[in-house]
Amino acid sequence: MTAAILLTLFAIAPVIQQVTPSGAQRGKAVKVVLKGEGLTSGAKIVSQIPGSVTKLIGEDFTLLVEVKPDAEVGVYPLRIVTDDGLSNLVLFSVGSLPEELESEEKHQERTAAQKLPLSATINATLEGPELDYYAIDVPAARKLVIEIDARRAGSAIDPAFEVEDAQGKVIARNDDASGCGVDSRMEVAFPKAGRYYIRVHDSKYSTQAVNFYRLKIGRWQFAEALLPLGGFGGETREIKAVGGNLPAEIPVKVTMDAAAPVTPVRLPGSASLPLLAVRYEPVTGSGASSQDRQFTKPGEKLEIPLRVQEGQPWVVEVMGRAAAATLAEPIVTVFGADGKKLAGRDDVANPNLAVPIVIPKGTQDVKIVVEELLGRAGGSYGYHVQLRQGGPDFVAAIVAPFVNVPAGGTAIVPVEIRRRGYDGPVTVSIANVPPGVKVAGGNIPSEGAAQSFNNDNAGYRTTRGMLTLTAAPDIAPQTADLKVVTVAETSAGTITREAQGPAMSVAVKGLRQNAVAANWLGMGLPFSIAKPLPVKVGLQNYLARISQGVEYPLAYKVVRREGSKPVDRVRDSQVSAVGNLRILQSDPNLRKNPDTGTLMLQTNFGSPVTKFDMLLQGDAEIEGKMRTVYAPMLEVEIVPGYEVTPESLEAWAKPGASFLVKGTVRREPTFEGGPVKVEAQELPDGVKCQPSDIGAEAREFSLACEASPKTAPGKYEIFLSSTAPDVGKKAKAEYKIAPVPLKLKVGD
Repeated sequence: MTAAILLTLFAIAPVIQQVTPSGAQRGKAVKVVLKGEGLTSGAKIVSQIPGSVTKLIGEDFTLLVEVKPDAEVGVYPLRIVTDDGLSNLVLFSVGSLPEELESEEKHQERTAAQKLPLSATINATLEGPELDYYAIDVPAARKLVIEIDARRAGSAIDPAFEVEDAQGKVIARNDDASGCGVDSRMEVAFPKAGRYYIRVHDSKYSTQAVNFYRLKIGRWQFAEALLPLGGFGGETREIKAVGGNLPAEIPVKVTMDAAAPVTPVRLPGSASLPLLAVRYEPVTGSGASSQDRQFTKPGEKLEIPLRVQEGQPWVVEVMGRAAAATLAEPIVTVFGADGKKLAGRDDVANPNLAVPIVIPKGTQDVKIVVEELLGRAGGSYGYHVQLRQGGPDFVAAIVAPFVNVPAGGTAIVPVEIRRRGYDGPVTVSIANVPPGVKVAGGNIPSEGAAQSFNNDNAGYRTTRGMLTLTAAPDIAPQTADLKVVTVAETSAGTITREAQGPAMSVAVKGLRQNAVAANWLGMGLPFSIAKPLPVKVGLQNYLARISQGVEYPLAYKVVRREGSKPVDRVRDSQVSAVGNLRILQSDPNLRKNPDTGTLMLQTNFGSPVTKFDMLLQGDAEIEGKMRTVYAPMLEVEIVPGYEVTPESLEAWAKPGASFLVKGTVRREPTFEGGPVKVEAQELPDGVKCQPSDIGAEAREFSLACEASPKTAPGKYEIFLSSTAPDVGKKAKAEYKIAPVPLKLKVGD
């Protein structure tokens, strides 16, 4: 998610910017200070921390967190609710080691290093390129685990550390440990007694707004992968923790969560955060299979023979490192019986690596080959393979971590579609809309509507859609967890996918950096009604059906409470990519009256026939801050200017005789053309038809046709083509629509 979208979403919500300390030891009580904006004294606390969370009276927003002695090591969500709606969600860590705070004194030099015990968790922060030094006194040669929790705990920094001896020699370093994502962890062997220094920094030396970390030191066992990677929802199975500093595999009984996409797997006595086992989706149908596998030898390939039928749609899906607790990065290739490659994907960064394929003509057997990207193998290189019949597909994700809808106002819900071979249109809706809330938008056009002629990754591109939620002015304050559903109608049937929410979204500065999310919490879209805003934007119309090549005015009006400041320029935001469109600010009186105006939507003859959404928004100063206000979504449908409909989809012709092809022409109200010319094309030898000119006021046409005596009997496919000459207000041009197919039977 971009920083701009984050700022927009949080603009009218309370914001938690800092939590100090960011965690606590189980069985202990600690004062936790929240800093941010809009943290009012009457706020309601919403928490899953195992224990009690109490707001302390008479202090800045301070909580007393009392963690249960038997609490599991992990991270737990926390947020507040005020009249302005839901705050962002933050994570609070529960650990097993004694907790300390970073010294208030500077310790960015070895000579000023903060002294630490050999078993502790230090709550600290990093400011840009600074280095944090810590000193430990090791009494004798021994091993200690050093681990940093940051991204896994909701921080934006990418931590790294080095360990130096008393002479400044680096004896160990770690960045991006296996099983930790971009966090760091290593079991360090200290060669002898003495003082050692731990140097902590951001691996990219970047400046981040959310910059805390938790440095853990001590002795415990940890794993880096799971085998198998997970199980089906509700299933209880044995999952082995492997790798790390374990002397052997450790089996753990796990009951897979049926609601969340992952289930935590904890090692008894470990201070490390749990690994996450993935919930598999069930596969059914003839030939379907679900396999847990492992790369056991370097360069090993899994070969799966499969008996198929021509025309069958199949999907091969593989889970690896991007989706689960494994080091494997699998790639997939599908071969025919002759060894020819039929399909394949190697985008190992995709958590849902899926290869759809339609079995070619004459093919009865295929071979599916799965291999590790770099040929690696071992106990930590497990993966999961699923085979099922089914055509191209997609997955859906909610971009917003939550939504606050002002009473009487409008808020946005951005949704992302990650295509897996399916390139058609998708519709987004909400299954459990609260009473008093109207939903608009959710029209995601086909990939072809973007008119992007770059075939790289075609059918696998990611696209955006958006809904708007508009609340009635008299709606009661409430919260809910909305269920966002995406649907596609295909020739093979209906595809329905529930969209997963990120739960939290912490912006990470830097190139190609994804926001920190917590989608393992299994949330949909947390929703709240917020207090009304003094400004809102409305449209004259919210549905627009327009012909190709015409202009459509988008008239808007800003409604402001007395004394509120005007909106700074209402502008458009085209939600999804659609080619051959232009939006122009066309109201010359805008400066005289900023509360009304018109944007002009321009199409041309090359604009695609499709349905899409337009969002109008403006920035207004509210309570001393610039905030974005939205109009309910405008749903736009671009259609052909007219429609040619034959009286029948079949025509009959007798050799040596004449016949008629009849039909109607229906013009769109916005169509600017007049007469329409209809003619028959691709006629068989010996058949001729006279074109028909349908006047501007006429609806019916009739083509006079004749088949010569020598016309060969048979069945033919012909087409009714049509043109509307000299249309358009500014530039005259010939307009055409797609030909209409027609069956012609020649014979007695």
